[in-house]
Amino acid sequence: MRVCEGGGAGVGMAVAVAALVSACGAPSGHVESATIARSPSAPSLSSEPGSFVARHSSRLHVSVPLPDGAAWLVDDRSTPDFVAEHPPTESKLVVHSSIEPELMNRAKCEERAQQLGLAPTGKAAASLKTVESANIAGPDELDTRIWVALEPGVNDASPVTGYVFAFGAHMHKCMTVRYETRVASASDGEELSARLALVRSRVIPAIHFDNVLESVPRESPALPRRR
Repeated sequence: MRVCEGGGAGVGMAVAVAALVSACGAPSGHVESATIARSPSAPSLSSEPGSFVARHSSRLHVSVPLPDGAAWLVDDRSTPDFVAEHPPTESKLVVHSSIEPELMNRAKCEERAQQLGLAPTGKAAASLKTVESANIAGPDELDTRIWVALEPGVNDASPVTGYVFAFGAHMHKCMTVRYETRVASASDGEELSARLALVRSRVIPAIHFDNVLESVPRESPALPRRR
């Protein structure tokens, strides 16, 4: 399988991912005709409005909407971050929030995320294939960069991992969101695209801080980071 770069947002981004995973290198018309029908072999994240459950972290002063909310296992105590895992889809969502001593912007917050191991650098970053890189307003008052990327398998039968990263800044505040999910093979590309599009378009923009200037300060005692 060969994966190339593409772009889009929401449903359009989902179509792009599906096309990239299943037919990269084919004529561009394949991107136009690609669908986001769910693969019957891969578990899905429910996109029904009633399935969303907002989980609140009083420690980070943030609410995170989770699709298929009852199925997520949330850890908001043992690491510095809000960590939620969805075992049926091999999905993991990490939200990091901090107040930094200097004025921040989204580029500085991305560098901070790299230092913390929440965003890839070097060869690890170079191995990812970008689907979308865009700047958005939000969530709340944050100025945010969204990066959607794929880690292809060695062949069509190998697992494929998808990522959605968000690096947001507002004055001294930094927010990092890291979502990763895996499907068994390239044949599940439509399901992978649906998960990534759901998190990119309906989870990250709906994250809400009680007060965007409140967070766990950088000087707080360090807790072991969960891998």
